[in-house]
Amino acid sequence: MLWLIWSSVAILYLVESFQHATFTRIDRIFSTCDPSKTIREDVVGDTVDCAITCTEDTECRKFRYCTSGITSCTLYKDGSECMVSSGTCFCYKKNIGCNTTACTCPLGYYGPDCQQIVKDCNEASDRYTDAKALVTIQPDTAKEPFEVGCTFKPSVLTKILERTHFCGTENFNRTLAEYERGFGEGPRHRWLGFDKIMQILNLTHTEMRLKILIDTEFSKSCINWYANFSIDSSIKKYNFYGTPGDMSCGDSILGSKSLLGNAFSTYDVDYTGTNACASKFGGGWWYDNDTECTRSFLMGTMDGSGMDNFWYDLISNGTIMWVAWHLERL
Repeated sequence: MLWLIWSSVAILYLVESFQHATFTRIDRIFSTCDPSKTIREDVVGDTVDCAITCTEDTECRKFRYCTSGITSCTLYKDGSECMVSSGTCFCYKKNIGCNTTACTCPLGYYGPDCQQIVKDCNEASDRYTDAKALVTIQPDTAKEPFEVGCTFKPSVLTKILERTHFCGTENFNRTLAEYERGFGEGPRHRWLGFDKIMQILNLTHTEMRLKILIDTEFSKSCINWYANFSIDSSIKKYNFYGTPGDMSCGDSILGSKSLLGNAFSTYDVDYTGTNACASKFGGGWWYDNDTECTRSFLMGTMDGSGMDNFWYDLISNGTIMWVAWHLERL
């Protein structure tokens, strides 16, 4: 027997197996790049069948139902966003799913009613076995929870920036207010935002280091580490601080043209005076107040439509195809 209430929130009770789950419909994002982990894809009759399939699978935390051609149902282990390539697909996230022995919560939530939330990726790493996952966290000073990309192995990392050439484009020439809130449609093209980054950096008794990963054309990759990483508050203009550590990219941030202690400039709040670096380059960055502005820039375009991303000290002649910034709590 099945009891179903279907609207923006769906409630399923599968009496035969003593299972139940609640689902909420998710707004769609039109993108071909979904980092959520797929469990499987089935052919089903309708949306209810897809919801039942997700209810019966204890690892399922989200499903996507598509009606283009055959009616397909894709189950996911993580992710709270609905990435679709056409208007014939819809997604629902599982708020909670229970059977006779245990309940499945969205990643990051825990407790009998899924009401408690981990404060960061380190706390989440004690609960999950996957190497990576999209996890909801709520640091001590955060008023609302938010989702981040967590890496659990070999070390615990929190993603604060990702850019990729292969997943469309995203405009990074934004106002300071947008850089504070964060932006990006989908995790593959996203700046987490100073508001959230500061909440992670301000965790009690926490030292952070920054990991920058860059991939260029012809599969050339490099990694830079910056120890003692911190960013000043908004009152102090989000100044950048860190100490060079192990690096294979060449140091285009703290090297021959150091951005240490520089304020973060955008086209509407530019601290580079008449040099107008943010308007010249078309994106927010910790520019120097001189005519050269910077030897690195990772908030630009990736398709040749403007000032593309660059990192002069190693790969000035190689097109940057992918960038990721992670925080590691020590």
